[in-house]
Amino acid sequence: MARATRGGRIAIGAFVAIIATCMIVGNLPDKYPAVRRVSGVTHHVVDTVGCRQVWRVFAPPRNEVLALEAVVTFDNGSTARHSMRYPSLTIETQQRRLKAC
Repeated sequence: MARATRGGRIAIGAFVAIIATCMIVGNLPDKYPAVRRVSGVTHHVVDTVGCRQVWRVFAPPRNEVLALEAVVTFDNGSTARHSMRYPSLTIETQQRRLKAC
């Protein structure tokens, strides 16, 4: 079995640190100028390594409303329609709630 060398441990540690930093910077909002400057490089590094993470599930509220609609046709030819709107906190609603505080 090969023994780990000091240089090998340093190289692996640096690789892990660079990837972790790129993943963290890649998930920061683009409103920061420094993030915009390095986002191309960080996205390229993370994509190359295969560590892309999309955190939009936990992102700020969206402006669009998602809905699901189903139409069921029964054997006798009658139909039933069901619609469901997914609850979401739009930016306007969030702003109103913040003003109320």
